[in-house]
Amino acid sequence: MKTSHFYTYTVELNQQDKLKVMWLEKIKKLRDVMDEWSVKNTQMSMSSTKCKQWSSDWDRFIKLKELFEFHRPAFIKKRHMIELNQMYKRYK
Repeated sequence: MKTSHFYTYTVELNQQDKLKVMWLEKIKKLRDVMDEWSVKNTQMSMSSTKCKQWSSDWDRFIKLKELFEFHRPAFIKKRHMIELNQMYKRYK
């Protein structure tokens, strides 16, 4: 519930909207973790295995982000969730 000086209003979300918001928050966290990793490892050579992995993960991250933003949450499969979790663990 949000309160302003003159108005009080409540925003109700249905279950699919809640799922979409939840996964968008998770994507934001993953992006933050990946950005932080890239800043910490700027001295690393781009031909290193870890940088190549990060680059391929970044491309996959962009595709998953588009999937979650532009499709209904019912389209999100368990394998997508597992993939996000694996990337998060890799860069945490």
